[in-house]
Amino acid sequence: MTQSFIDTAETRRLSVRVASSFASAWLVPRLASFVHQHPDIQIQIVTDNTQAHQKYECEIRYGHGKWPGMRMERLWAEKLRLLVAPNAIHIQSAAEIDQHVLIYTDSRVHGWAELLQKYRIALPVNSSGLHFDRTTLALEAAKAGLGIALESTLIAQRAIRDGLLKRVLDDVEIEDEAYYLVCGEGPPSDAFRKFRDWLFQQLESRAA
Repeated sequence: MTQSFIDTAETRRLSVRVASSFASAWLVPRLASFVHQHPDIQIQIVTDNTQAHQKYECEIRYGHGKWPGMRMERLWAEKLRLLVAPNAIHIQSAAEIDQHVLIYTDSRVHGWAELLQKYRIALPVNSSGLHFDRTTLALEAAKAGLGIALESTLIAQRAIRDGLLKRVLDDVEIEDEAYYLVCGEGPPSDAFRKFRDWLFQQLESRAA
């Protein structure tokens, strides 16, 4: 990945690179409180991974946390859980998973294989499932009752709260990678420090 971090401690403009699914489902709906608390900070959200020339001060990155030459803090250690539309799919045990359509996301391509192996579930040979390149689309498919999603409850938090999705089989889950706040090795700006503090406050209250 191209190194594009801004190394400055003076700017009142903060550019944050983040995956579009995390931005739309979790970060942007909460940004009003940051803007209200810090009206003097101009914040820019960057989601286009193709813009290698785009400069940004920090990134919310999903992965293994091993990126040389960067400073990072773990935000959220992820577990993937089963999510369905409340009135469309009813499932009482892991043994019933193979009776439903599975919804796959490219970024978690191995998730279902790991879960099925963990719980010793064999899918029918003609089972193909639904495949999406973005988490938000996989969650929309689950909301529409098209199948079972194996996804982040952090990303799906508002849909769960609003009754559009529900977790099923709370004891069925797999460990996944984590979200990290990543920045360059230069001195952090005051804007970054305030964003970092706000971000952790939001994560601490995520269950509210």
